[in-house]
Amino acid sequence: MADVLKCKNTVILDKRLLIRDFKSDEVRIKELTPLMIACIMGNMETVKNIVKVAKEQLTEEDFSLFINVKVERAQGGNNALLYAIGGQNTNSYLLVYFLIVEAGANCNLSNDFDRNSLLIAARRNQLNVVELLLQNKVDINFCDANGCNALHVVCTNGFIECADMLLSYWYKQRKSDR
Repeated sequence: MADVLKCKNTVILDKRLLIRDFKSDEVRIKELTPLMIACIMGNMETVKNIVKVAKEQLTEEDFSLFINVKVERAQGGNNALLYAIGGQNTNSYLLVYFLIVEAGANCNLSNDFDRNSLLIAARRNQLNVVELLLQNKVDINFCDANGCNALHVVCTNGFIECADMLLSYWYKQRKSDR
């Protein structure tokens, strides 16, 4: 895969596909990137190869854009991390870990449905991913368009272990803030 990405005609970040979103004033991309597709499919090897080549080819600023860019509003505004958590891979922990810890993905970005990585992981009851996100400073108080946070989501779905984890983390956070 890496050899394919290194050919002359392949562009890791095609800036001609970038657009400025009229509502949020964010820079977005018109179509799914190969990284986003690999994250949807849960293909860790492909994700690692794409990230490796991107690190080699892009400036630090462009690499950050590449990792965190959202797809256009008509497609929901997800980025690679949100696709990794909500994709076809039922155990996305290693992929999410790689994107956050190794590639520097921002776990606090939300899509156009006002869902961030924590809300998506909570909705899927992905305990290990929720814990990873909490350890990486995801905003535990983030609310969707309906005013629901991750605790609301897990309680509504009866995910007791996840609710306990969120409450414990929230309590520790409040205690340390004092």
